[in-house]
Amino acid sequence: TISDSDVRNITEGPDGKLWIETRAGMDIYDPVTELFEHNIQPELIKYGVPESSIRTLKKGKNGVFWFISSATGMYRYDSNTKKTTRIEHEIRRNNSISASPVIDLSEDRHRNIWMIHADGTLEMYKKNTGNITHRIDLSGRFSNRESDTYRIFIDRQGLVWVYDISTSTGIYYFDPEENMLRKLSKNSATARLNSDIVTGIIQDNKDKIWISTDHGGINLVDKRDFSVRYILNNEDDSKSLSQNNISSIYYDELGIVWIGTFRKGISFYHPDIIKFNLIKHSSDPNSLIYSDINRMVEDKAGNIWIGTNGKGLVYYNRATNKFKSYRHDPANPNSLSHDAVVAIYIDRYEKLWVGTYTGGFDYLDNGKFTHFKYDAKNPESLSDNKVSDFLEDSSNRFWVATMGGGLNLFDRQTKKFKRYTQHENLISSDYVFKVLEDSHQNIWTGTSYGMNVLPKGGKKFIRIINDANDENSLINDNINSFIEDSKGYLWIGTRDGLSIYNPVGKRFFNYTTENGLPDNNIMDIQEDNSGDFW
Repeated sequence: TISDSDVRNITEGPDGKLWIETRAGMDIYDPVTELFEHNIQPELIKYGVPESSIRTLKKGKNGVFWFISSATGMYRYDSNTKKTTRIEHEIRRNNSISASPVIDLSEDRHRNIWMIHADGTLEMYKKNTGNITHRIDLSGRFSNRESDTYRIFIDRQGLVWVYDISTSTGIYYFDPEENMLRKLSKNSATARLNSDIVTGIIQDNKDKIWISTDHGGINLVDKRDFSVRYILNNEDDSKSLSQNNISSIYYDELGIVWIGTFRKGISFYHPDIIKFNLIKHSSDPNSLIYSDINRMVEDKAGNIWIGTNGKGLVYYNRATNKFKSYRHDPANPNSLSHDAVVAIYIDRYEKLWVGTYTGGFDYLDNGKFTHFKYDAKNPESLSDNKVSDFLEDSSNRFWVATMGGGLNLFDRQTKKFKRYTQHENLISSDYVFKVLEDSHQNIWTGTSYGMNVLPKGGKKFIRIINDANDENSLINDNINSFIEDSKGYLWIGTRDGLSIYNPVGKRFFNYTTENGLPDNNIMDIQEDNSGDFW
């Protein structure tokens, strides 16, 4: 078994065995035999390392391995040439490495070696000459004692990062080109950390610096302006960081960030793993007020209006990540008419129209809602209070669809409505769920009994319904949603499959679960910028 459960470093050696640094010393694990070897002397001899007091093994670039002595110096083993070179302190040579034991090292882009010693001395060992060309004393910046818990990391731009995992001192970075040393901590003027106990550091493929901390989660540093974003655990989000006490962090070749926590296992992150960010109601008072969502629409600023199924209208500001709610208030006649919002529309004047389930529809202007409702005594009022959709067409006509009162043509100047109902035989059903204008300026409605189309310049809707004797007709008459795609085809989602309508050939192409759909009840359809359909 392993010598000690306090594992400080694991490195895969030249032959695939794992070299494990523990508090009690070095172990070697053979993945073939699945056995631990505590006597590492035979393995060291194999690599030309004559001493047994090796504290840890570090893997460099291009097949180079560094055996670091617990006394002084280190050994460089090149697995390509099978040669071993000892690098140690030389009393008579000022530009040799420090006499203090090497604690950690890293190789820069010029293949020079940077090392941190137990006494806090940071040095650069120049590969071509074997001389020390940079030497910085960091001892007083961390503590006044020797430490065996220093860590060093070099990013792709050549900055050298140094921290001590056993002290609350933040992290330093040294810029060799500018000969400049700076500190990041809770008291920094820029790139302020939320914890000074640094436990690890990596750089991702976008050059962001991930600093793992104890009790501070991840501090994500953007080197362009040294701004910091904190990645923390959110108890209401199962996809957030599992814990803020981070013990280790690793970036693999596939671009996945692996994060080890104190008692909450491993978290991992990749930008392509989570395709959709979940926004939902939580215990945070600034979160979305309700998770049952009926409809959403985006304004020209990129912010989102959200219609909920019982908690009113919500405005989501993407820049501030904050929500503002609009609720029905019986004591306020200018409030939202009903809290069940099923339709939202922004017209060409950037004005907002809100359709509710039983409260008619509202027009929002300067924070006040103007109401439009059904009036049994007025035939020119809205035909029904259950409003399902809006459309402002290219002729500046405004259409209002209802669930039970058919379709309405609304004159925004006179505030009067013209009704198209089943009772008057003007459309096929009074339950209209969607209204759309196609690229040829025809007006389409999707209802509980087929499609209706008002040709450009026409006065009468034409009905399109399922014909049981024609396999090329509309697949089902219960229409949930439909769109016109970038090629001019209509994609129609029904309760029993998908129909794609070619308006030129006047033919339907129908698809069900037998053709690969996961379900026949198609609730909504969207085409993205790549021409893919959702």
